[in-house]
Amino acid sequence: MERLKLPTYSFRINPGIIKNCILSGHLDESENLNELIKEDIQSLKLRNLSPKDIWMNHTNIYLQMNFGKGDITKEHFECLENFKFPPNYGIHWTSRDTITKHITVNGRNIYSICFIWNGAERCPIESFYTQKNFSYERGDRDYLFIDKDTEDVLFVPDLVPCQGAMFGFYQGKKSPYRLDPIRYINFFRIQNTVERIPFSKIKSWVPTVMFYKFKPLFKFSNTDYDIFLYNGNIIEVLFKKKVDFELLGSKVHYSGLDNMCFILKDTITL
Repeated sequence: MERLKLPTYSFRINPGIIKNCILSGHLDESENLNELIKEDIQSLKLRNLSPKDIWMNHTNIYLQMNFGKGDITKEHFECLENFKFPPNYGIHWTSRDTITKHITVNGRNIYSICFIWNGAERCPIESFYTQKNFSYERGDRDYLFIDKDTEDVLFVPDLVPCQGAMFGFYQGKKSPYRLDPIRYINFFRIQNTVERIPFSKIKSWVPTVMFYKFKPLFKFSNTDYDIFLYNGNIIEVLFKKKVDFELLGSKVHYSGLDNMCFILKDTITL
């Protein structure tokens, strides 16, 4: 999973990259890719920020949504009544999951809705440099953020902050999926370099897929147990003392060892 560490490419604009961006709908034929990138990066630079700050803020939100405590309220959906999604939004893909939570970002109270799709979109610039498909790591979901106090709404395709951090490209101004970087930093009140939130304070997870053939990505520890996170979906719990598994509920798959289990498709706070 590359969500928490993006690769670095020797990025130089060429006709092949421009063609990829146009074919993917990220860029209109009348737009200049180089000028768009320069303009967006400069607008952030004037505020002593960079595309990496937007990506880090987005990553912190991802962590809050998937591994942090939150709540599900009807207000999430009541706020959608007046929101206009991009044309034909979701028409060709089927939904895999929806996560809704109340989160706090830079002191702002946000209702956050994450739409997770069975389909996924590749970055048209990254696909020029590598055959590896990262689309299900940073292109299979969209976020809708609603300010709880002002009802201001921001739509963020998951791919775009990552694409911006790698290449400075937030899609063309004629794209319905463009993320205006200044609109983003104003919405989330980003004024300084964004640091990653500490993982040690996270005590709740929402896994969604029932397989675990991955190397562990994170390890959370205390005096009673070690937690290993696999691809954001599977939690391996290695207890340091004997535990009554029956108290953990029916959504636990036991490994056969006395002190290990896998938590699947459920929210469990340890």
